[in-house]
Parts: sequence; C-alpha cells; structure tokens
Amino acid sequence: MPHLPPPQLNENDIRSIVRLLGQVAVEGNCLREKRKLLMTGLISLIDADSWAWGVYANETPGELQQPSLLMYDGFTPDEFGAFAIAQNHPDMARLSAPFMEDCRQSDGRVTRLRQQVDPENTFPNSEAYHLWRAANVDPLILSSKLNRSGQRGVIGIYRKFGRPLFNERELRITHIVLTEVSWLHEESCQKIPTEAVSCLSPRLNTIHNLLLAGQTRKQIAHELSISINTVHSYIKELYQRFEVHSQAELIRRFIQGDGGDGL
Repeated sequence: MPHLPPPQLNENDIRSIVRLLGQVAVEGNCLREKRKLLMTGLISLIDADSWAWGVYANETPGELQQPSLLMYDGFTPDEFGAFAIAQNHPDMARLSAPFMEDCRQSDGRVTRLRQQVDPENTFPNSEAYHLWRAANVDPLILSSKLNRSGQRGVIGIYRKFGRPLFNERELRITHIVLTEVSWLHEESCQKIPTEAVSCLSPRLNTIHNLLLAGQTRKQIAHELSISINTVHSYIKELYQRFEVHSQAELIRRFIQGDGGDGL
C-alpha cells in the first residue's frame, strides 16, 4: 500500500489542533462527552460530514471484522441503518484487508485515506457499493489503534457521495489529533465483550449495532426488510448471549461500560 509523505501544516492548522485538544481536556463531564466533543471538532477542522467510532471483534485475515459501533454522528437514521448493514457485507472482508494488514504490522496508530486503502479504486465495483451509497458515504479516513487490553478501536470519518476525497493535509491533522488523545481510546474499549461479538453472525451483529444506535424493532425490521417476529427472535438470541434483558441494558453494557463482566 502506498504511503504518502506527511505534508507540512501551516500555522492556522497547528493553532486549530492545539485549541481543539485544549478544549477536550477541560470540557465535557464524562469520557463520552469528551469523545463527542473531540470528533465534532475534528470533522469541522477537516470539513467532514459524519463519523463512527467502534471496536473490532475480529482481526483474522480474510474475515469480517465484526465491529461494535459505539458512537456516531452525521447520519440520518436510514443512512446509519445502511451503514451498519454495509459493515457486515461479505465483500467488506476483501475491501478492508489492506487496511487491516497495515494495522497488524504496526504497534502504533494507523491512519489512512481511502485512496491508500484502495489505490486501484475497486470500491465502486464492490458488491457492497450500493449499501455505502444508501449510507451516503464515499470519501473516508480510517484510523485504528490496538489498546492495552488487546482490543482494536477504529474510527471512520466520512464525506457524502459526490464530495472531494480527503487529502494528505486532512489525513495529517486527523492522525495528529487522534494520536494525542490515545487515553480516550483506551478508556472507550475496556469493557467491550469482543469475544462474544466475534461469535455473532453478520446479521446478528448488524442488529446488535442497530440496537446500540437506539433503533426500535420496527425500524430494524424496515432496515433489514424482515418481519417483526424475525427481529424478535434475533433480539432474544442477542440478549441471551450478552446476558441482558432489555435494549437499555445492552446499551449500558457496551456504551456506558457497565456490563457486569468483571473487566
């Protein structure tokens, strides 16, 4: 995968980065608020439209990564539904393979542009392309780091279809900002039961992420074009696997870190 030389940032870029990092340090009553503040400021700096923050449950080469999507912003409910489905499309194992290989070879943070991950621009011919169109995302920056507990936090930053690709300057800003707040990533992943997530089927993991996003059973049935009864069956299985009794408990376990799992 080609690696672009880091560009020089101008004085305004440096000032904006320092201002954002200072704001995150002193504002926000909890880590979740700080994460939201950080990402809102970052997408403003690089003129992005949306972002998602999650944890990969699987790093086996050639297999789906099975993400738990813990936070996101900039998507409509329908767009996020398509986004969650796209994450678990079988073709994503192939599309994400170059990025995941870079991650496996690095002990630090890895941040890449779409044109680095897919230099031959095979994405438009992917079987998953129609789902990403429905999610209204195309240009992207991916950033990932393995934390001390062995879990991989991943952030995707996106622009809508038809907008210009991110450039090397925007990549550099993203990498610097996310590297400087690595403690946020450590705390965000500590209590995620990734081993249990890695055992989910792609369909179960999609429903898992839609539940974490707060979608109702009716909304999930609509997104996946399945019956309410089928959704009930999937949700019942998810609750049994994670030993919870409600959507609120599931959200608390993954997003608020109160899973009762002893971690």
